[in-house]
Amino acid sequence: MLIIDYILLVVLIFLNLIEWVIIIDIILSWAQLLWIRIQIKFIRSITTPIYTKVRKYLPTTFWPIDFSPIVIFFIIQIISSVILNLRPSLLTFF
Repeated sequence: MLIIDYILLVVLIFLNLIEWVIIIDIILSWAQLLWIRIQIKFIRSITTPIYTKVRKYLPTTFWPIDFSPIVIFFIIQIISSVILNLRPSLLTFF
């Protein structure tokens, strides 16, 4: 493997971890519907800056639902698919 393959693999792993952190944040936000207040500062410190970047371009007054995690998932999937199309040999690791 080349050095670029290792770098791209690290990027893919990082994107995958970000997806999991966002999923955990979404599940914890759903717990608030049951009057269970759980906040993990580590997860909030990761997701809040990402959400604010996306919320700059999304209208938040359209619905009371936050669409920024969905947009982030789409962006991560696009980046991952571009990387995997450029280097199909990385598919063996995923």
